[in-house]
Amino acid sequence: MNSHELCNQYIVTRYFLQKDSQMSINDFLQTQPRTNNSIFSDLLFALCERSYMPVNIRRSEFRLYFFKQLSAQRILLKFARWKDGVWRNATDKDIQAQNIDDYPFSYIIVDIGQQLFLIQRNNEITPLVESLISLVQKSFSFLLSDERMQITFSPITEKGVFWDIVEKNAGKIHTIEFELLSPNFLGQSYTANQLMKELRRDTNTESLKMTLKNESGKLKINKSIPFYSVLLEYISNGGGKWNLHIRGNRKPATSEESVFETTIDTAHMESSDTDAPLKETFDTIASIEEQNHNSEEKK
Repeated sequence: MNSHELCNQYIVTRYFLQKDSQMSINDFLQTQPRTNNSIFSDLLFALCERSYMPVNIRRSEFRLYFFKQLSAQRILLKFARWKDGVWRNATDKDIQAQNIDDYPFSYIIVDIGQQLFLIQRNNEITPLVESLISLVQKSFSFLLSDERMQITFSPITEKGVFWDIVEKNAGKIHTIEFELLSPNFLGQSYTANQLMKELRRDTNTESLKMTLKNESGKLKINKSIPFYSVLLEYISNGGGKWNLHIRGNRKPATSEESVFETTIDTAHMESSDTDAPLKETFDTIASIEEQNHNSEEKK
């Protein structure tokens, strides 16, 4: 992958909003209770009224800029990281170096209706996908802290990757870990989705972790077992993550290593009509989600 292709790659991740049970000051000032989504939408559109919002994470400075509104449900942001840059100016007698503030940035497309973030990869911010997702997540959680709310990202993945790893490591998988996030996304109908809604309603659970273990590596893992299908369709569409611990491997195989990425021509971001070219992108995402949801049911 060359550098031009890399800058056109966007990570696709779903976001989940969790609000502290303790009311914020803004909650007391409201005549009617606000939903998590309405609070988040207000934050996004408040960006357009400011030049930028600063965020500091572990002594690193970041900035969020509202770039433009793409449609009623989609907005385009810029996420920048401060770096100490150097400008080298050539004169007749010498080359003079001057320190400057440098702000490499990534475009972020937010789809409020589908609860999706599309985050442009940028090696100048960080070359690691997990790190980039984490930085954006921490930045938005920081901005939502006054509302006593946190945001969690869970990337879209392809369910088939799980089965590929299982097939290649038959008899060597001794532990499987599943983590499901409590939903606030009203998308397709999932068995796990209903379970997590009821669990959150009854216990205020934000996430559920399950571990299957057989130290000898004799776990029964096959597509005919509904348990796996139910969890994988939920996780692969951005509802959590899985880890496979394989005998002989120090690190587990994880769903976070198979994050779905899509290519978008960055030139579209600066054009006057950005949303129309994005239709194909979101159609592709919808197709991946449909495959994740139905692939086991059609067999």
